[in-house]
Amino acid sequence: MRDSYKMAARYVVVGIGNVAIDLGILTLLMRATGVSSGPMLVLFATVSFLIAILNGYYWNARWTFRVALDPRRQLLPFVLVQLVALFINDAVVSTLMNLLAGGIPDSFLRVYVAKGFAIALTATWTFVASRFVVFRVQRGTL
Repeated sequence: MRDSYKMAARYVVVGIGNVAIDLGILTLLMRATGVSSGPMLVLFATVSFLIAILNGYYWNARWTFRVALDPRRQLLPFVLVQLVALFINDAVVSTLMNLLAGGIPDSFLRVYVAKGFAIALTATWTFVASRFVVFRVQRGTL
């Protein structure tokens, strides 16, 4: 059980780095273009999310779950897990941007609130799926 807590803690550390990458790139794209709503926002959220998950793949394999990188075995499950996460991410951001439009007039702030909910949901999904599907860890290998 103690090893599971260590693994979860490492996942959180990697996740914080991924959030920084995701939000940093999203902010850079929004600020560079002045776009903070509509279809371009979804595109920006997708790009920033994809870059962050590539970082997560490397660090979660090597450090969090301490498995060798094996793209032949891990790539398809990883891509499928991330496609579901991408769908969750984009659906939550898009839906909350519309729902919060009347309550939060600043579109940049609205993006960050929506993104916070998206991050919480995608992090939960990806941890469980990564732990038990993508980076299956055998007992006693931590």
